[in-house]
Amino acid sequence: MATTTDPSRSLVARLKAAQRLPSPPGVALRVIELCRRDDTDSRQIGAALDADPVLTARLLRYANSPLAGIVNRVTSAEQAIRFLGFRNVQVIALGFALAPGKAVPQCPRFNLGDFWTQTIVRASLAKRLAEGTPGVDHLEVFTASLLGGLGRLTLVCGMPQDYNQVLDAMAAGKSQADAEIDVFGTHHAKFGGAMLEDWRLPTTLVEGVRWQAEPNSAAPEHVAIARVCHQALRLSPLFMPSATHDETEIAALRALVETELGLSAERWAEISHRVVSDTQDLKRVLEIDAAGEVCEAQLFAEAHKLATRLAMNEQVARRQLMEDQAQLLQQASSDALTGLANRAKFNAFLEETLSAARRGKRRFALIFFDIDNFKTINDTLGHPAGDRALLDVAGVVQGLLREGDLFARFGGDEFAIVAAEADRAQACRIAQRINTSVADLRVEANGKSLPVTVSVGIATYPRPNSAIDAAGLLEAADQELYRSKRGGRNRWSCTEEAA
Repeated sequence: MATTTDPSRSLVARLKAAQRLPSPPGVALRVIELCRRDDTDSRQIGAALDADPVLTARLLRYANSPLAGIVNRVTSAEQAIRFLGFRNVQVIALGFALAPGKAVPQCPRFNLGDFWTQTIVRASLAKRLAEGTPGVDHLEVFTASLLGGLGRLTLVCGMPQDYNQVLDAMAAGKSQADAEIDVFGTHHAKFGGAMLEDWRLPTTLVEGVRWQAEPNSAAPEHVAIARVCHQALRLSPLFMPSATHDETEIAALRALVETELGLSAERWAEISHRVVSDTQDLKRVLEIDAAGEVCEAQLFAEAHKLATRLAMNEQVARRQLMEDQAQLLQQASSDALTGLANRAKFNAFLEETLSAARRGKRRFALIFFDIDNFKTINDTLGHPAGDRALLDVAGVVQGLLREGDLFARFGGDEFAIVAAEADRAQACRIAQRINTSVADLRVEANGKSLPVTVSVGIATYPRPNSAIDAAGLLEAADQELYRSKRGGRNRWSCTEEAA
């Protein structure tokens, strides 16, 4: 553990006093604070993430990318927490919130594009290596590696003239770590660890960054994560076309792969192929238009072609499996005729919405309706005409709803809508639009034509009876629907008082 006299901590203090040390985004501080508390729940993390649209967008792009492997479409931070897991979202959000943004270094010879590309390669590679390493969380090591270069970029941006001296020494043949120690009294990994410690990040991430260059110096409980960060740090230059390596370096890296990691040539080529793919996905997630390109690290050329072909075949098979799973899930939760959510999907969604509304003191509306005189349509025009009426009503109403609303065929000629964040007035306006738009429809068959109208009932939450369950809410909406029927049909009803 670093002390107050440690050169890295002293450098952090100097830059902070000179106001040249970046501050973590407010949402990152909030996430960090929540991570330290035992009573934090997913709703609190979701609310913290929602306060930063950029971070939320990054998280959603990650959740919907091949990196996460989620079949369902994720549209909110709360959904991401549900699919990825509470702890995983915390770790990923920290990395995405604290990852350097659009910093513009004042060192002309510092290649920001290559820096960003190698940082992303390193994070992608660390995640893949950790998948086969016992006792190492692959998302923690991913985040630590993503933040591993933060100290260097901070020095480049905060002390550009000093860092020019580092670049001069490196051009003369000195190693980066030695050049940084000569100029700053420490190297960027230890400085980055001290900076993240000052921000009070989780200790595992701090130590992974601090000891990425010398993992055996870490405390015993942090050696494993530091070692994977170190392995990714050493191997990541292989993916940079601009990097050059002599025979001695290549031999050392082969020994690292074969002896330390215990990987065969085929397995390394497969990991290499996946890292390139992951890097491109991560660039899109973070919206980084890095100039540097990446290539597969061909340490074992004789195995490369075979492994690449196997990896591509596996990727095609995985994509087909995900598509098949998505199709099966869609079939299991959709109405066969209209394509809307079916009753099972609706019931589950209503339960989830009601639970979330209770926890977060939110509001929503349940809108229930059916087609007036539907039996007459079937008896007069035939069942195909009845199906056409159902399809037409579904199509018209679908176009009236907002993103986030769930529209379902409840059964027979009955439909239901869960209108998110809608109060009584908003729900009534939706119902009025439904009545007006559906009334323009007619269904025709065998030279005959009949009008199509619907009767609508509305129940809102919260209600005077705050203990109501989903079944009670459905019953309330159903009672309102029958008030519309008794009132003459082709109308809506919502007689309840606002809670």
